[in-house]
Amino acid sequence: MSDEEWETWQRAWSAGGRPLPKILKRARSDRMRAVVGLVFVWGIVLVQSGFALRALLFGHPEPITAASHVATIVAGVIIVTGVHMAMRGTLGQSGGDPVALLESMRARHRARRGIKTVLWAGTAFLVITVLGLAVWRSVEDGYVVAHLAGGVIPAALLVGLVIFVTRRVDGVMDRELREADEVERILREEDDAAARATSAPTAPTR
Repeated sequence: MSDEEWETWQRAWSAGGRPLPKILKRARSDRMRAVVGLVFVWGIVLVQSGFALRALLFGHPEPITAASHVATIVAGVIIVTGVHMAMRGTLGQSGGDPVALLESMRARHRARRGIKTVLWAGTAFLVITVLGLAVWRSVEDGYVVAHLAGGVIPAALLVGLVIFVTRRVDGVMDRELREADEVERILREEDDAAARATSAPTAPTR
């Protein structure tokens, strides 16, 4: 939906003194939000993978540390690949009218639901790796409990963070979808009323 089309529709909607539903503004900007989120994910993965790769190539790390760096790179590949697969076919949908904007937003929200699975897969991989490396280090140093705690605490914090983020995002999406359903119902009712008014027979003139 071009800026000109949006402005024209917005003026027509507001002509009766009705406020523009916030969900339509969010639906119109949703594609940009998705692109920014994708760039953010790429940025995090590239920075972390870059540091890990640099340490592997030039830091001459011990085997346990090297395994940790490899796990960081692998987790990044899993997350980026999964995010792209989930969002495939949704970033180009901008919608040609308000109802289409809402439909495009719904499609991206379905994709975001899929990203949760990817996020949990990457989290599970990292947690298993962190705990495994902690056990490895503990055994090598004579069963040092502090090494185990050094693995359990970061893993627990990571899981807690993922739970918090996914629940918060789910709440936002659920609210937006409810608002989208209500606004779309109003739009369709108005379109049906306008169509009936247009097709109604006119009284003959005498």
